Amino acid sequence: MSKVLRRTVVVSNPQGLHARPADLLVRMATQFESNILIGRGGETVDCKSILSLLTLGAALGTELSVTAEGDDAENAIDSIEQFFLRGFDEPGFEAAGSDEVTETDSTSSA
Repeated sequence: MSKVLRRTVVVSNPQGLHARPADLLVRMATQFESNILIGRGGETVDCKSILSLLTLGAALGTELSVTAEGDDAENAIDSIEQFFLRGFDEPGFEAAGSDEVTETDSTSSA
């Protein structure tokens, strides 16, 4: 029996969902058998089509609804959500809530 799952993700990358992350998202989505749709404001597109993804014009802060239907829907939607949370794995992107704690040496020789 196939599952239908829905989740909301937010574009947290300053450059939005541009060509490079759209390509990575398509590559990720095609690894799953599930039918995966993504959209906003009534427009829903196939997550396995780069041209369709780019038509969403998803800029920083855009909320997108992701729907996955199929036997591996849970894995698919979890993977996609994590990709969005990581800011599309862009260099220099730091996910919200991932503040680094740096340890300093309090022993200094004078």
